[in-house]
Amino acid sequence: MNHKRPDKKEIQGKNLKQKDLSLDLEYSICGQKLYTFITLVFLSLTACLAISMILGLLGAEMGLQLILKREDWLTSVLIYVVISGWLLTAVTQNPIPGVSVVVIGLSAVTHWWKAVPLSLEQVLQIIITTLVVWATTVVIFHLIRFLIASLDILFEQPLIVRTLMTGSIFLGTISGAIISLLPETTEVPLIAKIVGILTSTGLGLALMLSGCWINHCQNVPWKHPDPWRNLVLRVGSWRGTSFHNLDLSGVSLKRAKLANTNLQAKKFYRTCFQKATGVERARVDSQYLDLENLKVQKLLTNASSQDQDFRGLNLRGAYLQGADMRGFDLTDTNLTGADLKGADLRGSILICTQLAGADFQGVDLRQNILMDANLTEADLRKADLRDCILVRAQVARANFSGADITGICMEDWSISSQTCFTDVRCDYIYRRYQGQQPTNRYPVHRNFEPGEFASQFQQPENQLELVFKGEFDYTALSLTFDQLQTDKPDLNLKLQGIEQRDNLWIVKITSENPTTVENRIKEIQDAVYQGYEVTTTRLENNPLIRRIISD
Repeated sequence: MNHKRPDKKEIQGKNLKQKDLSLDLEYSICGQKLYTFITLVFLSLTACLAISMILGLLGAEMGLQLILKREDWLTSVLIYVVISGWLLTAVTQNPIPGVSVVVIGLSAVTHWWKAVPLSLEQVLQIIITTLVVWATTVVIFHLIRFLIASLDILFEQPLIVRTLMTGSIFLGTISGAIISLLPETTEVPLIAKIVGILTSTGLGLALMLSGCWINHCQNVPWKHPDPWRNLVLRVGSWRGTSFHNLDLSGVSLKRAKLANTNLQAKKFYRTCFQKATGVERARVDSQYLDLENLKVQKLLTNASSQDQDFRGLNLRGAYLQGADMRGFDLTDTNLTGADLKGADLRGSILICTQLAGADFQGVDLRQNILMDANLTEADLRKADLRDCILVRAQVARANFSGADITGICMEDWSISSQTCFTDVRCDYIYRRYQGQQPTNRYPVHRNFEPGEFASQFQQPENQLELVFKGEFDYTALSLTFDQLQTDKPDLNLKLQGIEQRDNLWIVKITSENPTTVENRIKEIQDAVYQGYEVTTTRLENNPLIRRIISD
């Protein structure tokens, strides 16, 4: 059966508004209109031509002074020595070769100066001239680097960039050299003029090749964060398609062409970028998620990434359906509200990861480390959680319907009455985590019967369990609840019971209002834990109070 390919939506150069925004932008062609693109290329090459002409003027003048040994020929020698040393240092990223060239060159220049009597004024003039020419060369060099980066953003093919830049610099330096030689008399030998032209052309090509090399070594304009990249993308997206400050939640940009586009939207909640091209050449920011990071861009567009280190990154609301994220390190990563349906996260590390409201339907999470992860309201229906480490994980209001949770380690995890375990598959669980391994298998010598796990661990609607480790102080807990009833009577909290599991103490709390526990769970946890800690400290420091209470 032949599937008709969707029509391409050509929206180049449009400044889109929220009211006109379509959720279906698959196969969209964004970016600049042809005349805008041509204008930018023309301006870039014109700027390159102009600065190359300046190089041509300088290079030809210094070349003539050297070949004809004019009055200022020593100044030209010094300038070449300084520029050569600086350029060598810039290219090698090592000061030793550059300093060596400067030292050797200055030694030779000093030797020549001994035969030429110079006044202090002449020496100062030589130094000032050298510094001015060197500073001018540095500015031109960085302008060339910027123009190379700009053309890299505008063109997908690097060969086109190099060809255009080489032609522009070659033409500019020759033109500048010819202009410099026009006032010269016919007494200047032809060979001197040729040397002047070759000197200027060589200087221009040396700066261009050095600029290309340094951009390549420093990964400009692809490195993030980098001010060069920000500036180049600002130029590259000029008059391109603009999504600036729009809410792109739920918008599909699948297979869209996004180069030279302004993608500084205010929200990307589950925006699909899969198989989109040119995101790395679009102007983006990180106000909603870390879209400026190139490996985040690759993950969103390719649904995979060779770089598996995503620690501490913001992937809030990211559309990652079907993504291959096996072995990823997502420690401290923000995946709140992310769409991970059908993704493969086997063997990933999700310690302290924010996963509240994330969609894990059908996701393979086998052997994941989810210590201290926040899975509040996460959708884990039919997910494979076998052998996951869920130590201290927050799973309040999470939906585990139809999930396979056999072998999970659930020490100190935090659930609520609305945590759903309908039709979960579970043969056994581990209650403790010691020596980097789950221990204390339960049930010990058998497997759970169908529905047994849910019946044992499903919390009553108005009940909350708090876990205390080590020595437990009944008196401190009792005083804490007395104080809470005085300070926060609206909570209507009651101490339902205390259960000991090895060195863990499970305190069960209920409220007369069923919604209180669910809606104010964090407030209750903080109040009890902090109050218990303060009261315990007071009793330890004042044994007399404990004796009075006991009596």
